[in-house]
Amino acid sequence: MTSPGLIYVASIVGPLLLGSALLASLRMISTDSDPDRKDILQSVLRLVGWVLIVVGCANCFVGLLGFFVLIWLILLGAVLLMAAGQRRNAEQYALLGLLAAAVERSMSLVDVIEAFSRECHWLMRRRTHRLAALLASGVSLGDALAAVPRALPAQSRPLIGAAAAVGALAPGLRQAAATGDNLDALWNLLMPEILYLWILPCYALGIVSFLMLKIVPQFSKIFADFGTTLPGLTQGVIDVSQWFERWWFIFQPAAFVLTLLCCYVAGRYMRLFHWNLPGTAWLVRRLDTATILDTLALVARQQRPLVLGLQNLAWFYPKRTIRRKLDRVLADVHAGSDWCDSLYRRGLIGQAERTVLQAAVRVNNLPWAMEEMAQSSRRRFSYRVQALTQMLFPPIIVAFGVAVMLVVVAFFIPLIALIQSLT
Repeated sequence: MTSPGLIYVASIVGPLLLGSALLASLRMISTDSDPDRKDILQSVLRLVGWVLIVVGCANCFVGLLGFFVLIWLILLGAVLLMAAGQRRNAEQYALLGLLAAAVERSMSLVDVIEAFSRECHWLMRRRTHRLAALLASGVSLGDALAAVPRALPAQSRPLIGAAAAVGALAPGLRQAAATGDNLDALWNLLMPEILYLWILPCYALGIVSFLMLKIVPQFSKIFADFGTTLPGLTQGVIDVSQWFERWWFIFQPAAFVLTLLCCYVAGRYMRLFHWNLPGTAWLVRRLDTATILDTLALVARQQRPLVLGLQNLAWFYPKRTIRRKLDRVLADVHAGSDWCDSLYRRGLIGQAERTVLQAAVRVNNLPWAMEEMAQSSRRRFSYRVQALTQMLFPPIIVAFGVAVMLVVVAFFIPLIALIQSLT
């Protein structure tokens, strides 16, 4: 066997054997009876073992099937990540509902969380065990969630912290669970379309490369043997392809941006981070407004000072930029400013929300107005996302369709021209 063949076999067998040995060793030294002893080192080694196995399988498929398997592997990886994110989100919202039921029935949160942890996968099990240990040691639920931030959805932490502070934990948990379902539908809408726009150019590149490397030389040779030239459209497509081949690096930034966008949407879909893309603050501000108003509405319904809600928002809100703005709002309120004017001045609510809330204060109907404004903000965010999707997605698909039509026609015309020359 040649040296490249040995290298190829080693690139398949080596990662598979090493990853399998690593996972087998971890299974031998770990015990399921004591899940708390699974430290971070074991978690990292388990991840490395699975990565090695995936790399070995990927090398095998790439060697057997070539370029297109890379696209399928990327697509498979994206689907697996989406499934993992969906499972984690489902467990988090299930824990929210379970905690709400436990509080309503005056059950022990520690016992409920411990029982729930036995039904979770290993990563969520570690988080719930730590959450239960903190609660058993006397830590409040808000502080425990701050110490274990991924046990529950990040957007629910301000609401739960405020609910615990004002003695309305069960309604807060129920509201947090209901609110999250609306956001999941939006990410479910965006994720497949972004992935489609990323995979489609990859397939197009592979197909065009095959045509230019395999079909065009044969066409050129056949037409040269018959003493004819290629049709103008076919020659134009070839010239454009050669121009792309010569200046391919010009399009690297666009490909890089599209890849980053796909990774960003996947990360937001899996709730791995909460920061916004530059220039999208005007779009996602509605979600921040809705979370703030929901938290303040819960506090107002319990007839407690709104400062408690603002403090919990400033402590637990997942976005650092919003926390800074809320700190400034708290400073304004302590200095004597009106809370509604300060929220508007800091860009956390709009002019319409400020007008409605000020009118609600005068008629003593603030909690209802805040809840309605929160729902309105979510609906407006949903409308904006759907409108942008409907405006941007169809033109891109039409552009790809026109390009495909030109390529198909360009490689079909030579056959007609050749048949006519023979007859």
